Amino acid sequence: MRVNLESGSEDEQTDRPNPAKPSRIISSVLTPAIRLWLKSQLDHVDDLQLTITASDRQIFSGEIQQVTASACRAIYQGLHFSQVSVVGTGIQTNLRQVLRGKAFRLLTTFPVNAKVQLSEADLNASLQAPLLANAVLELLLNLLKADIPAMQELAAYSPTALRLEHAQITLAANQLMLSADVVTATRSIAIAIQTGLQVEQGNLLKFERPQWFENGHVQPLDALHGFTISLGSEVNLQTLRLDPSQLTCQGTIMVTPAE
Repeated sequence: MRVNLESGSEDEQTDRPNPAKPSRIISSVLTPAIRLWLKSQLDHVDDLQLTITASDRQIFSGEIQQVTASACRAIYQGLHFSQVSVVGTGIQTNLRQVLRGKAFRLLTTFPVNAKVQLSEADLNASLQAPLLANAVLELLLNLLKADIPAMQELAAYSPTALRLEHAQITLAANQLMLSADVVTATRSIAIAIQTGLQVEQGNLLKFERPQWFENGHVQPLDALHGFTISLGSEVNLQTLRLDPSQLTCQGTIMVTPAE
C-alpha cells in the first residue's frame, strides 16, 4: 500500500496550509489514523493514495479541511469497484483523543464527492452482496406482476421459495442486461432482461424501455418501464454512464458517523 502525502502547516499571517512545510501532525498521526480507519471500512483495497489538506490550527481544533483519496480494486460491503476517487471536505474528528492514542472517529456528517468505475466482473462479483442481491430480488418480485407467461407460473410461490442461480450482468452502450435462472424446489426458469438506466431525483435508478428475451423472441416489458431502484437518501448521483464492459458514475454521498 502506497500513501502519497501533500500536506501543509500553519501560516502565521493567514492560517492557510503551506505545502512547502509539511505538518508533522499530519504525517505522523493523522495520516496513519485515517488510513487505518479507511481500511476498517473496506473489505479490501489496493494502491490507496491519500492526501490531507489542513493547517495545524485546524487539526488541533478537530477539523480537516479536505481529504482526497483514490484506490484500485476496492470492496465495500461486498460491492466491487475497479477505481474509486473521493474528496471529502469539512470533516470534524476526535483528533485530540487520537493524539492520546485513541482510535480515529468522525464526529459529524459531511459530504464526499465520489467517482467510481465498475467493470462487468465487478458487477457480477457484487451480485453475491446483499445490497445488490436485494435489488435483484425486488426486480424479480415485480416481474411476477408483469404480463410474462413464464413468470406467471411462479406467481403462486412465496418470495422465500425462489432463488436466483447463475445470475450475470452484461454491459453495452447505454444498456444493461441481467440473465439468471429462477429456481424453485421443482423447476428452473431462465430469465433475461435488457434495459437502459436513468438517474432520477439523484438517488433513484429508473428503467428505460426494458425488454424481455425468451427463446429467441424479444418483447417490451411495459410493466417495468419507469421501475426504480432506490440508492438511499444519503446518495445524490449526478451522472451514470453505461459503456461496453464498464459502468461509471459520479455524485455526492453523505457520510454519517457510526453511532
